Amino acid sequence: GLGARRAAEMVPAGLAADLGCGPGLLVIELARRAPGLRVVGVDVSSEMLAQGEERARQSGVEEHVSFRLGDVERLPFPDASLDLVVSTLSLHHWADPLPVLDEMARVLRPGGSFLVVDLRRDMPAAAYLLLWFAQHVVVPPALRYIGEPLGSRNAAYTPQEAMTLVEGSALEGGKVTAGPLWLTIEGAMPG
Repeated sequence: GLGARRAAEMVPAGLAADLGCGPGLLVIELARRAPGLRVVGVDVSSEMLAQGEERARQSGVEEHVSFRLGDVERLPFPDASLDLVVSTLSLHHWADPLPVLDEMARVLRPGGSFLVVDLRRDMPAAAYLLLWFAQHVVVPPALRYIGEPLGSRNAAYTPQEAMTLVEGSALEGGKVTAGPLWLTIEGAMPG
């Protein structure tokens, strides 16, 4: 899954949080890949969190995971308490990403790692057409109604914009890498 393998390599043990966890897919995959991690999924939707808890039970990882209602701009964790913070496909939903990145920095321990994966707004035309096709032809009507995935791509950042965001935030040591469709912000706070 998107980001889970990389995140498990970065921090195989400790306390991790997935911001904007939705129905808990990444939380569960991360718990599977890194049994030494305790993973907390944070989301503003209690409905999503309930789905995550149910999925975790079905997957047999409920000992390793938990779900918390919370706002990404005011994370429900004390300062310097987490070893890893991940977020996939959420960055473009945040009205103002800067306070969220600052919150990541606040809750990470010295040496703690962060990984943010999102769509690229400047993805190539071929990929854009593929997404358009997915949205208009393949995607279930409910999602089509809210304009995903094109809504996401239009709201997403270019790699340059992402780097500017990181540089303006309290996160240190972050670098942005860009794949064909994705961009990744990753790094570790100074130890």
